Parts: sequence; structure tokens; C-alpha cells
Amino acid sequence: MDRKKKNRVKCSFLIILFFNFSYSTSFNSKSFNYPQLVLKTTGGGILPDYAMFITQNLRDIGIYVKIQIEEWSVLYGKELSPCNYDLAIIKMNFNQFYPHPSIYFSNNGSKNLLFKNTDLPYWRFNEEMLTLMNQVDDDERQQIYYDWQQQLMDKILPCLPLFNYQKQISTWSTLEGYNVNWSISNNMPYLSFNETHEGQESTDEFIFSDSSFQNLNPLMYTDDSSVNLASFLTEQIIQISPENEILKTGLIYDWEEVNESYYRFFVRDNIYWNPSYNITERTENSPPLSILTTPLMSGLKGDISNGTNQKVTAKDVAFTLLSLATQNSSKYYDQYNWIRRIDMNSTNDLIFSILVDSNPQTKELDLFQGILFNFLFMLNVPCLPEFFLNSSDETIFYTSGSIPVKGLYNAKNSVQWNTYSCSAFGCGKYMLDYTHRNVETLLQANPNWFGIGPREGNNQSLSIEKVKIRDISDDFTSLEEFKAGKLDLMDVTSFKSESVKMQIDDRFEIHDTLSSDMTCLVFNLDRPFIGGADNYVFMDTPGKEEYTKGVAIRKAICYAIDREEMNEILHDGDYIISHNPIPPFFSFYYYDNIIKYYRDLDAAYEWLRASGRGVYLTIYYPEDHSDAFFILTWIIVVAASLQVLVIILNRLSKLNRRNKKYV
Repeated sequence: MDRKKKNRVKCSFLIILFFNFSYSTSFNSKSFNYPQLVLKTTGGGILPDYAMFITQNLRDIGIYVKIQIEEWSVLYGKELSPCNYDLAIIKMNFNQFYPHPSIYFSNNGSKNLLFKNTDLPYWRFNEEMLTLMNQVDDDERQQIYYDWQQQLMDKILPCLPLFNYQKQISTWSTLEGYNVNWSISNNMPYLSFNETHEGQESTDEFIFSDSSFQNLNPLMYTDDSSVNLASFLTEQIIQISPENEILKTGLIYDWEEVNESYYRFFVRDNIYWNPSYNITERTENSPPLSILTTPLMSGLKGDISNGTNQKVTAKDVAFTLLSLATQNSSKYYDQYNWIRRIDMNSTNDLIFSILVDSNPQTKELDLFQGILFNFLFMLNVPCLPEFFLNSSDETIFYTSGSIPVKGLYNAKNSVQWNTYSCSAFGCGKYMLDYTHRNVETLLQANPNWFGIGPREGNNQSLSIEKVKIRDISDDFTSLEEFKAGKLDLMDVTSFKSESVKMQIDDRFEIHDTLSSDMTCLVFNLDRPFIGGADNYVFMDTPGKEEYTKGVAIRKAICYAIDREEMNEILHDGDYIISHNPIPPFFSFYYYDNIIKYYRDLDAAYEWLRASGRGVYLTIYYPEDHSDAFFILTWIIVVAASLQVLVIILNRLSKLNRRNKKYV
């Protein structure tokens, strides 16, 4: 074949490629009217699958999304602060005893989604509602929750709730005493193995998996892994049951109302702080924990604990509450501004009293309706060792309730606080033995634990001597390890087919409970296009004057997402679609008549056009948004391409015959 003919053939192929590329470019050119959004989530489990569905859904309205997967330990510190993402899929974790949402939706919340935009439209209403939730009785509180949810999801819209679910925990059938409604740490006094199961080496050890913990200091931690690990080491000031019953099985065993603003509390006697072991250099090959051979840490005032010399007293409880209420030492200080004063009993170191005030900004005491309910729930926190974390520094700080406190100046930057964050000790059921980062953490039973089981309130002992928490952030890996017998417990909620198999396999037992967690698509309100300056520009479209352009874009995104399809394909329709910023687990506060964002492309286009960014869509989509238009167009393109290809193949055949003729 001569060079001219070869060039003609090459040119024909290039024409086909160019034609298809040109069509694809024009077909997708609508995406160039919007920036490409970045969606971040964690690897493993179901969240990346959610991301894929959301990406596909948003293409239907011309919005293109780039998915970035990060490890939980990396993502967690970034996702709820302004950074290089537009959307994030997270799990929102609520205290199952009381769903106060300020942790996520207040500007001072430790995981806030609004960041520091105190001039955000409707922000003031949001903050006022969150404050009022603590200042009224149950009936008024319910209505405030209703009003707040509607306003947040309609006028601010910082997130799209995705799913709440029936949590499914699988254990080996040889495990006895497990109750899925309680945390693993609170289950420990009741657990035992009646025999070894496949892959298990010892019935004296309980093994499960979790992600890496970040900080074991309850004043500073924000991640679930840290909370879970710390719960083995510490004891709650007041215990709350899964049914929201206030128990007398914690460090406080009783209380009394002196008057409507003043309450007296009684701390359990004969409880001692565990040895202040420094385990930072310990490994799996270290000798057993012992006050004779394991180094003990000295606190800020020079004191140590050997397990029997430092008694837990009212002073520790008061220090914990004042530290929680102080911005210099706590991420949660704004949640404790109702503490006006804490008084210590002058003759009994196990008694203290608290003066409460619904409005600490005024000199007068304002009665706190329903305060006992709220107050006791807020005491469901781990107690901290005052002798170790408090200093003798005389610098005065003020709590969020205007109480002057000493000893906390620069404390969180001290060697003791930094070491405590990874080598914590408490008065709980277990003690840290060693931590091998990104591999595992081993706990040893506390021989001096005070022995009151929270589930039944009776005397209990610990049958399981060791607890091992393996650092496995990938759920698929955890599942394989569980089935091999290397883990004793596994959350199989995301593995529907495996859960079904385990239900008919007598080697396993499935435990069901409604989860208080919720998955959620979060908007970065500081980013342009979905927020930024558009958060402050109100629209002039009739009927939409109360909404900003930023909210309009976020509404369009919400209306484009098909959660029903995600639920059917990924969960066989078993999950509960969440419409509210709190999960339906909290049925008393959950507002059923809230605005709901079901898949509705007409509504999505309407809000895009109202924002001034949807004008280009009509060039590529007919008004009825029918798929037939695109199918027909693609058929024409493919047919034309095939026709050109047939012509080329015929020409090549003729050339070959001609060449043979002259050979």
C-alpha cells in the first residue's frame, strides 16, 4: 500500500476518534460551568460505595465529583474543619442517652459543621435554639427540637443525612453474657467463654478490632476509638442505662435536691486510682505489669499512684467537671456553662454540691426547668485523677459558667498531660499494658476494681483477664479475621450476606439493636459554589427570597441524590433513610414532618436555575429530562461510526486484492 493510501486510512480512523471525542466533550461540557467537587470519605466498609452512588447522581445535574479516600485517623482531624474538600461522608455519633446536637451544629461544638461563620444567615436562631434545649422541660424541649430541625434543614442545610440502621453484632456462640445494648466495656463483668472456638487461643482473653485511638484524655478526645478504649480504663461519674434510666452504679451512688438550683451528691467509698503506670515504652515482650518493675508517672504536683494510696474522692469529680467547663482544658466547655458553683463538704471528702443556673451571664439565679434530668445526663462522663492532672499554678481561669479555677494554666501542654493522652489510667475495670501503634493494644484486668456491674447493679468480678484491641481500620479485613476465629466480636451491619449466613450457622450468634449513629453527607460551608460568599447572597426568585444562593446549590445536590436506590442496592432496603440532623433512634425528639429531600430532578433543576447556575442545563437536557434523548443520540453516533468503519474496511479489502493482482 503506498504512503498516500496509508495516510488516508489513518486519517479516517482519526476522524472517527475525533468525532466521538468531540461528541463526548460537548455532551459533558455542562460540567465546565461548575467546579469539580472533592468528596472525601474513609476506606473500608460501605462509605466509599455511598460516594460512588452520590457521584453518579450528581452527574445528572451536571456536577462532577472527585472521590478521595483517606484513612480514618487522617480524615478525622480534617473533615470537620475548612480544608481541601467540598463534601465528606461521615458517621455522626450521638450520645445514646441524650441527643444534644450542639457538638455538631453549634459554632463552639467540638465537631461543628458550621465552623466559625457566626454571621451566617439564620445562625443566631440556630444558636438560640441549641441553648434553649437545656433550659426548658420535656414538652417544650420537644417543640424546640422540632423547630430547630426544620429551620436547620430548610434554611441552612449543612448536611444531608443518609441512613440510620439496625446494628448487627456477631459473636461466637461460645461467648456468654453479651448484651448488644451495652458497650463492650460495660459488658466485661458479665462475659465468659464456655469453651474455645475456632482459631481462639485462650478463653481468658477477649479480642476485637477498632481503628487507632487519637487521645485517651476525655477532655480532649473526639473519635470513637479513643472513647471506646478509655471506657475500659475509667468509670463514669454517673451511669446511664441504654433505656435512659439514671443508675446508681457509677462513682456517684446517690444524690438529693436541696432546692431547685442546688444539688448534693455522694461519691462511692473505697475506690482507688489504678497505678499510674508509664506504658509508653512497653511492648508485647515486656514483663507483667507490676509497681515494682513498671515505672510510675508522677503528676503535676509530684504525686504517684501505686493502686492503693490515691483514693477517688469528691475532689476528683469536682476537678473533672471544672476542667470540662474550662476552655483552656476542654473541647466541651460550652456544654457545662450551667455550673455556677461547686462546693466541697468540709467534713466529708465524698460529698459535694453543685449550684446550677440556666443563664450564667446574669447575676440572678435563673431556674433550670427539668435540670435534674439534663444535669445527671451531663454527669455521664469519665472521672479524672485530680492528683495527677491538676497543678499548683495560681493563675486564674474562668469556666464557661464564670467559676474561677486554678491549676489549669498551660496544663494541657505539660509532660503529664501529653503522656496521659497515650498512657492513661483511671479507676476502671482494666489497665493499659502496652500499645503497639497501628497493630494492637493490650489491657489487663484491674485487681482492685470496685466490682459493681452497671447492668444489674450487683457485685461482679472480671472473668476475662485480658482485652486485646487489634488496630484494623478496614472492615473487610476484620470480617475475615473474625471468621477465622482471630476476633471474638464483629460488627456485621455492613455485610448483609454474611449476616444472613451467620444467622443459620450455629457457630455464631447475631445480636440486633437500633443504632444511635447516622451516616451523613456533609457540606463544607466555607467552599465556593456550595457555600462561601454565596452563603450571604439572598435570591430574588419569587417564593425563594428567604434562601441564599449557597443554600439553593445545596438543595439541588440533596434533591439529586437517590437514597432509596442506594438503600435497595446496598442494603436490600433494610436501612432507615434519615431526613433529620438527629437519627430516628431518638424518637421523642425526631420531627417526622420535617422537609424531606427525596430524589427529584425537577426540584434540583429549579433550585439550580434559581441560584443563577442552572441556565446551561437546558442546552443538553429536554424539559422532561427523558433518557430517550440521550439513548437516541448515542445510537446515531455509534451507527455513524460503524458506517465509517465499514467503508474503511471495504477500502482496505479492495487495496489488498489490488496488491495481490500485481504480485
